[in-house]
Amino acid sequence: MKSFTRIATSAVAIVGLGATGILLAPPASADVSPQAASCKVWKNSAGTIGYAKCSGVRSVRVEVTCISYTGASHIEYGSWVDSKYTSYHKCAGADAGQAGVLKVIAQARF
Repeated sequence: MKSFTRIATSAVAIVGLGATGILLAPPASADVSPQAASCKVWKNSAGTIGYAKCSGVRSVRVEVTCISYTGASHIEYGSWVDSKYTSYHKCAGADAGQAGVLKVIAQARF
């Protein structure tokens, strides 16, 4: 099983509040360090899709904490993609207006 590192996080509340930070851990291989990684995370204007784009890593996927209209939250994931691409994921129920993005985190493989 491949290990991964959480690189960047952005808490984006449905009401529009936000915060950013960095979460680092030791790299899975010695050729690239987490300090060399740079990630950007964001959500679309509708607040239904989370995105993650990183450089200085081998691959990236987005981890999205979704919140339903009832206030229940859960985590969903985008696909692992090469770092030249952007990983994205739409919360289940978003098309029906029943869910939105609460928090976005980038996970990276080195």
